[in-house]
Amino acid sequence: MPPLPPTCAESPVIGDGATADETSVPAAAQLAQEIKRLRKAADLSQPELAGIVGYTRQYVSMAERVGKNIPSQELINALDKALAANGALITLRQCAKAEQAALRRNMGAAELPNGTTALPTIDAEPTTAAKSDKQDAHHERHPVKRRGFLTASGAAAFDTVLSSQTRVLQALEIVTSGHADTLGIATDCLNELISHYSEKLSVSPLAEMYGDLLNVRSYAGGLLKRPGASERQRSDLTVAAGWLSNLLAVATSYMGDHESALIWCVDAERSSYESGYRDIAGWAALTRAMIAYYQGRTSRSIELTINGQEIAPMGTLVHAKLAAHEMRARAMLGDAEGMVQAKRRATKAIAGLSSDVATTGVFSIALSEDPPYTATSLLL
Repeated sequence: MPPLPPTCAESPVIGDGATADETSVPAAAQLAQEIKRLRKAADLSQPELAGIVGYTRQYVSMAERVGKNIPSQELINALDKALAANGALITLRQCAKAEQAALRRNMGAAELPNGTTALPTIDAEPTTAAKSDKQDAHHERHPVKRRGFLTASGAAAFDTVLSSQTRVLQALEIVTSGHADTLGIATDCLNELISHYSEKLSVSPLAEMYGDLLNVRSYAGGLLKRPGASERQRSDLTVAAGWLSNLLAVATSYMGDHESALIWCVDAERSSYESGYRDIAGWAALTRAMIAYYQGRTSRSIELTINGQEIAPMGTLVHAKLAAHEMRARAMLGDAEGMVQAKRRATKAIAGLSSDVATTGVFSIALSEDPPYTATSLLL
């Protein structure tokens, strides 16, 4: 049984008599390293550990990533129990939160050339937003000017400064200017960015990704308002906007801001219905189902997966993902018979996928993991 780490107020001796203050390793980094160490010591893969704690592999991967992101209290509680850490992970998370709060308090506002002030970017925390964490984050925020900052009442607070014009927007404006087919070129660029962001989202700082996605989605919305677009051009742009909204829904759900994630799901569904591209609404349904699942509303999660399977055509990747998640949710609920039936549907849906189906990124399926073999373990 591992010993408990020192409290946040202590300064243990490290190496040649140096104190933690002199050669300090941030508690958030210690937490990530300890989760990975304990998992490997238990001879568990990320998918296996994810199945035990009832989360997806992406959440375990994010928890093990050394950075500024701090996993939610609920995830850490589950990991601490599954890895028999005896409260060590919980204590490290408390230290990481204390360090984060101190950093925000001590961080002075940097003066910009135009006379405005802004704080350096702080990566958002992917959390299911325990009430106390929300209140602490609310009091730690500073009144700085932001462009496009999205939040909702009761949402988990996160600080990020969005530049008025990012490099990607500058590139879009330059590439599309002076061409007769501006909207066509812009759509091609947006589709390229959607593919890029889908791959990058799970391995990049969430606040940075959120800012980029928000700016690009705003750009796509501006294109849709331009007069003179043909019906085909408007349809293609609406599809691109829908995929971007789905990515924003996933990003904000990872950040624990479920309220904003649901708003982006609504926007994605609207784009789906306007364009007739049902896959987009299917992915929004999956995000809704995942949010309900991690909020402990398993029955509601099952309802959402069933609705999503009715929307997304059979043979599509998202239909298979929805079927696999229904199996996982029924297993978590203890519905053995329902889980078996859902497994049959998921197996059939996955078997019907093409050989070139995406296996990495947000809009993908890991065929070695779905249907999740871990679902059975949830019934034990």
